[in-house]
Amino acid sequence: MRYVSIYTIPGGSKMREIFVAFRSRSESMTFYDNIISYRTPAKIINTPKEAGVGCGLSVKLLMRDLSRAKLVLSRGNYPSFIGIYGLPEGKRPVKLE
Repeated sequence: MRYVSIYTIPGGSKMREIFVAFRSRSESMTFYDNIISYRTPAKIINTPKEAGVGCGLSVKLLMRDLSRAKLVLSRGNYPSFIGIYGLPEGKRPVKLE
């Protein structure tokens, strides 16, 4: 059986995925390269407009990899980092960090 981390936000919506948003496309790519070097599954996505942080690229991860994302952020230099957002099922993104 595979372990899947699920996070429940107030209102009962469940989240299985997060995205890490940046203002700089190149920093998004750098973060992506760094996170996959830890053998963490990740994907580059367009930042969802519902997040209200402008257009750009973000890195999508599973909720279970949140602590690893924080570790990579703390070890790198990402001045354009906007935040970490959860993707609740059927709702707007929620800022977690």
